[in-house]
Amino acid sequence: MPKDMLTLPTGELVKYRLSDRNGIWFVRFKDACGRYVRATAGCTNKTDAYGEAAKVILKSWCPSSTRAAPWTDVEKELAATWTGRPRTLGDYFTIIRNLRAVIETHGPHDVTQEQAHRFARLYATVGYRKGLRSDARERPRSPNTVEGCIRKLSCLWQVHLRQLGYVTVNPWANVARPKKPKKTIRIPSDESFAKFSEWLAKRYPGWELIRLFVSVKAIAVCRTFDVCSLPATALDARACTITIPAHLDKTHRERVVPIPADVAKSLDRLKGTTYLWERYTQDARRWRPGTKNRTTFDPKTWYKAVNAIFAEWSKLYPDHAVRPHDLRRRGITLTTMAAGGNVDVAANAIGIDPQTARRYYVDAKRAFDGDELLKKMADVLRI
Repeated sequence: MPKDMLTLPTGELVKYRLSDRNGIWFVRFKDACGRYVRATAGCTNKTDAYGEAAKVILKSWCPSSTRAAPWTDVEKELAATWTGRPRTLGDYFTIIRNLRAVIETHGPHDVTQEQAHRFARLYATVGYRKGLRSDARERPRSPNTVEGCIRKLSCLWQVHLRQLGYVTVNPWANVARPKKPKKTIRIPSDESFAKFSEWLAKRYPGWELIRLFVSVKAIAVCRTFDVCSLPATALDARACTITIPAHLDKTHRERVVPIPADVAKSLDRLKGTTYLWERYTQDARRWRPGTKNRTTFDPKTWYKAVNAIFAEWSKLYPDHAVRPHDLRRRGITLTTMAAGGNVDVAANAIGIDPQTARRYYVDAKRAFDGDELLKKMADVLRI
């Protein structure tokens, strides 16, 4: 049975279906949060049911009241009620600034469907300048940047601003997003990782903390900032495990990662009182004297230092470039190989969505070794 369509005042289209249940007409549709709803139209006549169904859908999608508030108040309440990862909140604040820089808006309540389409069009075509100098070169935004911004704006409206009562509809739901070019996933070779480890030992002889961090990140297969933010209590030196708290993990679930005994022993000796990597505030004076020394530890500072060290290596040896996130790709790919090429098993062990692993992390050429498979099948396939 084909679905009927209802156009909302915002321009969004809602599919719905009428069905007869013992002489009474019911309407079935998806609400603004994507959940299926089945409600009675309260009619015995199908013609009347169309009008009543429209009222039911409009009531669900467009409640009568919203909270009109300036962006400053919205950001304060978002920060006060936030329970997710700190970096995600920071991303939301960034896209709000981007939105306000492109279109005039005083708060989420005045962003219409037309303005959403206009922002997407301008954001994709108007370049940006990296830096404050007036003669700085204007750079175009990539499809990945535009797609990511619109996706985050849609999530901000759909989930967070709706829950806080600032909006009732999502004007970004039907905004076209640019297609991101497909990118072949390739991780650096084992030789590149080995050369980087050798260089790290020579570049910072005696600095145990940075080598421990690289080892833990490689073993835990986590995002860099998540590892930087680990509390001291995450380490269980006796059990030789590190516990990734749910609030630090993007999948919002706790993970317990086994680590070698020697790594656990060294971490227990060097760990701070609050954060696992707190010792960096002392070590920075000796090993990174050119940086701004701080008396208190901040995971963001440690995160920037780690990225700067990897960037230094990659600039010196571009043929063997290694980024911190490559360690995560390497871990997921090697775990997939150990699981016999089963991405679902590997993803469940690491704590990542299997589709995300396939799309962004698994080096298919290395994990599945298609060339070797075709060699084995050559005699079988020929006729």
